[in-house]
Amino acid sequence: VEGRSSRPAAYTIREWEGQVAVFERDQPFPRQVFDVYVETLPPELQQQVRQGVPAEDEARLSVLLEDYTG
Repeated sequence: VEGRSSRPAAYTIREWEGQVAVFERDQPFPRQVFDVYVETLPPELQQQVRQGVPAEDEARLSVLLEDYTG
């Protein structure tokens, strides 16, 4: 899809103190932390969260969060 790689993601899902969290672009602290521990996720999801999962907007963020928080 054109243009996606040139614009940084608005949000990133990643690990914060062992839990799944959402960070806004370039912010050092999470916007939201979920009561879901990364170690309880399936191995491939653990790896994705530890690497950081980009979401370009709120709609995409909601879809992704369903995968990680059930």
